[in-house]
Amino acid sequence: MKRRDIVGREVTFGAPIPRGWRLAWYEPQRRVAVYFPMPLHWLAGAAREIVWRIGIAWNAVRRERHESLEMQRTFRERQRLAEEYGAGYVVGWHECLDACLQALECSPQSEDLHSKMKREN
Repeated sequence: MKRRDIVGREVTFGAPIPRGWRLAWYEPQRRVAVYFPMPLHWLAGAAREIVWRIGIAWNAVRRERHESLEMQRTFRERQRLAEEYGAGYVVGWHECLDACLQALECSPQSEDLHSKMKREN
């Protein structure tokens, strides 16, 4: 049994709240509100917040590592965009070339040119 269960109470939606107890914090993922007696609710909420902030600060990456990771992320993003642009550019160039070749094959002048070339060979 946790110590919080002795001093604090976890209350779900619609459950009766003990008289003289106040909300210390709410856990939305579990849909549970944690209540403590009147003077302790503020201290319990503050202690939980301080422990959470210390945990974030303790596990945070150093500034140099963060900047290095950010530079790598931006470089990868730029490279990905350049590859997408390059691939689209090549596809568009091939489409344009195919359209030009089809236009040359269908034009009346090219038919005359092809027939002349066939006669000469």
